Amino acid sequence: MLLIWPSRDWVMLSIEPPEEIPAEDTEQLIPSVRANVTALELMLTNSRHGNHLFWMNLSRVASQH
Repeated sequence: MLLIWPSRDWVMLSIEPPEEIPAEDTEQLIPSVRANVTALELMLTNSRHGNHLFWMNLSRVASQH
């Protein structure tokens, strides 16, 4: 997935979804990526320093009962 910010900074993002969640299309993962503000900030910072490749492993948070 290619992420481009309004500042024209960019990152090529590889996403590994959890095994129990089949993802047939990258678009299905966009809400999970957008929800991870910390990772997005890190990607933008890295991009500004010339590091344009990023790997993201998505996982489910275990519910506590």
